[in-house]
Amino acid sequence: MIKDKINNKNQSIYTDEAIFYGLEVVGFNLLSILTILCIGVLSKKIMFSILFLISFIPMRLVIGGYHCKSIINCEISFSILYYFFQTINQYSFCKNFLIILFIIFLIVLLKNLGTEIYKLSIIRIILIGIYSLILIITIRNNYLFNIILSAIILNMFLKYIKICKLYHFS
Repeated sequence: MIKDKINNKNQSIYTDEAIFYGLEVVGFNLLSILTILCIGVLSKKIMFSILFLISFIPMRLVIGGYHCKSIINCEISFSILYYFFQTINQYSFCKNFLIILFIIFLIVLLKNLGTEIYKLSIIRIILIGIYSLILIITIRNNYLFNIILSAIILNMFLKYIKICKLYHFS
């Protein structure tokens, strides 16, 4: 139905490919979101899952980062990384551990700031400012602070992997 409406307006040979790709991306993203929500339901931490996704998705869209070569690899990797952050958030050392991880990735990413892959645009600077403000506001609420910082660290990790892959260094 969607394809028919677009084909009536545009007879380009690329239209079918663009539509298929767009639907594939939307479907994959919905699958990732549903997977995280299912993990949240099964582990009885649905609120953690929702807050994590709300924290993670906007930053991922703007910051970017590494993409796996297949949807299955991405789904498995994202689920494992999410579950790791969800699991460590149960422990009292979590906040300190997350702050140390954050500082490590921040230093590494700042070191690579001049690379083509990590130019700071106005949108990225604004987003970083907003997340920094949110972290400052939530610092006394360990639960929210840890969720938001987990999402930031995962984004930083994905960006670091992309930089390493593109420039062949670690």
